[in-house]
Amino acid sequence: MKKLPTVQALNWTQFLGAFNDNLFKFLTIFMAIEIWGEESSGSILPIAGALSTIPFLIFSDAGGVIADRRSKSDIIKFIKLMEIVIMTIGFIGFLVGSPAFVLLTLFLMSAQSAYFGPAKYGIIPELVPEEKLPQANATIAAMTFGAIILGTVVASVVNVFLPLAVSSLLTIFIAIAGYIISAKIPHVQAVGTNRLISPLFFHEAWKTLRSTMKNRYLYASIIALSFFWLLGAFIQLEIIPFGTDVLKVTKENANYLFLCCSFGIGLGSFIAGRISGEKIKLGLVAWACGGLLASVFLLSQATTVFICCLALFGFGVFAGIYSLPLNSYIQWKSPDSSRGKILAAVNFFNFTGILSAAGVMAACDSFGLNAAQSYFLIACGLLIFAVVMFIRFPEFYRTYRMARNRANGTK
Repeated sequence: MKKLPTVQALNWTQFLGAFNDNLFKFLTIFMAIEIWGEESSGSILPIAGALSTIPFLIFSDAGGVIADRRSKSDIIKFIKLMEIVIMTIGFIGFLVGSPAFVLLTLFLMSAQSAYFGPAKYGIIPELVPEEKLPQANATIAAMTFGAIILGTVVASVVNVFLPLAVSSLLTIFIAIAGYIISAKIPHVQAVGTNRLISPLFFHEAWKTLRSTMKNRYLYASIIALSFFWLLGAFIQLEIIPFGTDVLKVTKENANYLFLCCSFGIGLGSFIAGRISGEKIKLGLVAWACGGLLASVFLLSQATTVFICCLALFGFGVFAGIYSLPLNSYIQWKSPDSSRGKILAAVNFFNFTGILSAAGVMAACDSFGLNAAQSYFLIACGLLIFAVVMFIRFPEFYRTYRMARNRANGTK
């Protein structure tokens, strides 16, 4: 077998991991609904969501510490080996027909992903030069969201044609393939810091965030990225009530609407990578933010499925363009000795944003706002956030302007 190129091996390892995450998550949901009944779906979805999110809050800091102490390539290989074990445990849960056992496995799968994140993103600057960071991040983002789409679709298809226990066997084979490909990632040296894992994960994440204030734009990039995850999670949470109440579609079809957003993010990441070339252009964030604002406003006014899909696709495209330079800049400006720790803090605050979206949704419900009104309110919040960020951190605009002027031969 021909050896995979350095970053391609990482990309395919990530693709298979993200695919397996979503495939297993939806198989778990289908099993719980099948055994506990259709009427329990309203409680199963939040439980599955919580079990997929909470591990990132608890274990991300520990993952960052380990990524700074050990070789990131060795960590990735070990985590992919553990994925085989976890998927085997999950298969046993499907075989005996225990939703609680399978939900526990979902928690373990998410915990494994929390440890995987800092090593996965932290190794990119160690594998590619600075000028290749935008393209490397664009590729891994596009493949990640492609995997999310494929995992969601495949779960629905195999649930129709195969017993759940047989379907879950697929996750073991995918995990094995992921481990084999991860072995193709070249070895990188450990940074070798002496930092210890702390049980006070919230305090550690906050302390790490404060340490980035030495570089204003590194700090601002982390805040901007976390706000984006809050925004994206809110859009996803509200899409089912928006679909059922405004568009008058079933909740199952309403859930599929968000796939338009995933398609858009993959395309947006690709576009951002092409525009960036060999430079990290923070200024892309400025006009992408404008596109996000326009897309959310259009979504709040949508009355047909077509307009809704168009708005969600547009949101996805601008989301990909918005997040790519932020991720690349954070990787580039994070010191080698604490890159894993900083990326773990980014993970923590991103998932804090995701959980906060549920609180914002609950607040909107308590004020009697429907989904369309909630989307309009979040668009207003995005406008305020954008104005504040670009007043305090004008380089988010100036970088793009200067890059454009250089391209035109002007100063």
